[in-house]
Amino acid sequence: MSRHRRLWVIKVDGASEPFCIPKVQRCVNRALREASFDPAPAMPLAKAIAAHLAQTREVERPQTEFIFQCVHGVLAETGFRRAAEALVRHRDKRSRVREQIRIFRFDAPALEPAAWSKSAVVATVQTEYRVRPSVARVVAAEIEAKIVLLGYRCLSSDLLESLIRNELSAWGLLHSFRACEGVECAPIAARPDID
Repeated sequence: MSRHRRLWVIKVDGASEPFCIPKVQRCVNRALREASFDPAPAMPLAKAIAAHLAQTREVERPQTEFIFQCVHGVLAETGFRRAAEALVRHRDKRSRVREQIRIFRFDAPALEPAAWSKSAVVATVQTEYRVRPSVARVVAAEIEAKIVLLGYRCLSSDLLESLIRNELSAWGLLHSFRACEGVECAPIAARPDID
């Protein structure tokens, strides 16, 4: 990547974040492993994708879907077609799982459970715990991964709040919440305006 041009990526929710080569490397690595390939080429392929994006002038702020297509294309065109197919399967499975997750409130059982929204978790971590947006996205991704790994399809807003606090604590970031002690924190599911 050129030192003179910092690339920003537009997320699905419209937020933007700096392009991250290690994130692309993890994506390529996972696809290679799922297709039983040696993951050693993951970093060189991620760097090639970064170089391509840096030189693609018509896309100043690429969307995540464009980057996904770049990763898929590089895998397919460099002899890793099975890894490219694994990448698509992984994305589709993750989307289906996300769509099934619901958040309910014990204190308001009559309310319809809210759909899972990683963006809502990001917003909560940013506003209630005063964590930077880029870090909040990583924390939210970790929480989502744990929920998916545990196979939860329905969880309470209280459990979600506990997962957020536990993740922040694990990252050594819970101290930032102490500045907010005594502030009323509404459960995430009660805030449909955050998406």
